[in-house]
Amino acid sequence: MGPMENWEPLSKARHTRPCLPSDLREHSREIQRISAEALLKKIPLEHDVLHRLAPFYYRWSIMYGKTFLYWFGWKPRLTISDPDMIKEVLTKSDGKTFEKIQLNPLAKLLFGDGLIQLTGKKWAIHRRITNQAFNMERVKAIKGVYIPGFRFLPTKMNKERWRLDKETRESIRMLIETNKKAREDSRNLLGLFLSSYKNEDGEEERLGIEEIIDECKTFYFAGKETTANLLTWAVLLLALHQEWQSRAHEEVVSMIINETLRLYPLGPIMSRQTCKKVKLGNLNIPANTQLYFPLAAVHHDTEIWGEDANEFNPSRFMEPRRHLASFCPFDKDYEAVLWTRITCAEG
Repeated sequence: MGPMENWEPLSKARHTRPCLPSDLREHSREIQRISAEALLKKIPLEHDVLHRLAPFYYRWSIMYGKTFLYWFGWKPRLTISDPDMIKEVLTKSDGKTFEKIQLNPLAKLLFGDGLIQLTGKKWAIHRRITNQAFNMERVKAIKGVYIPGFRFLPTKMNKERWRLDKETRESIRMLIETNKKAREDSRNLLGLFLSSYKNEDGEEERLGIEEIIDECKTFYFAGKETTANLLTWAVLLLALHQEWQSRAHEEVVSMIINETLRLYPLGPIMSRQTCKKVKLGNLNIPANTQLYFPLAAVHHDTEIWGEDANEFNPSRFMEPRRHLASFCPFDKDYEAVLWTRITCAEG
């Protein structure tokens, strides 16, 4: 009896169709093969791009339905695109029922242990500090600035990664020292990180230098690079749909940004992991099961958005969302507000 037959939900969650592998490596190889094939295909201009953004989901959902189970190595992954289930998971991502999946080591090297990766008390502390730095007035003020094993081997690519990481950390450390000496504006992001804060017991505490460096990396890579990608697509869409250019003023910028994020989400897949045995909808899911939400599929679902789901139509955001989880371009509501402020300012 293979590992799939032993997985408890197979006997209880009958609405979930498993994608059965002959061995635990098969699905990983199949995902790599499907993704490689997808990269060779051209992206059409009508925005029907699910086969490119989430190619393995696109193919397997046709075979197994919108909710299915597959294996990534020895870990079971349950793929869910039902907005009600997604909403339930995101509202209970407190580290007790559901939690974030740890970044892979290469991604962690890029972001460090910043806001995107943190949970619980540390996340709340970093959120409180960053929220002060990124109120809308402060964000507007920066507009003028913008015109398992392989990683340890001393390969040419890894040496370059290590060099860049060292150089980045040293540069940030120099900025920290400069800011410490100047202290001209302690209310900017770096100044707030350096300032002390009161913990729950009313005691004064400070973030460590390494914590500050990781947060600086997070806000640069997550705030700058993802924004550049988003704005590239937004400009292309406006070029293709010139009737919207004359309406691209302050009242409709957020609609254009949201519609761009719907068609081309910054992260086509969001993930969580169960902390304990849980019941989600009609599924009984054991602890330590990875949950994958194909946001690109939800954002392009005609049952949710109508027959024009693959068309660029910012006016769909003039009215309140029909479902809280049907449009989810960011990991949390707070992060959505934070990155939207940065994006609108840079745009």
